[in-house]
Amino acid sequence: MKLPDQKEVHGAVQSIIPSSQHYIGKNGKPMVPLASVLRQLNLKAIQDKQGQITISHAGN
Repeated sequence: MKLPDQKEVHGAVQSIIPSSQHYIGKNGKPMVPLASVLRQLNLKAIQDKQGQITISHAGN
């Protein structure tokens, strides 16, 4: 399995998430809040009492 180049991934993210929501992590890599990504993809995440997270379509 080949992982994508970090710069290519950042370019793709910039196309759907405004740069005002990007920041650089302590390791120097571009970071985007997960909530922003989920909203753009019309998804929602719900955490149950055991801490397990379920991601589903926001329309459901």
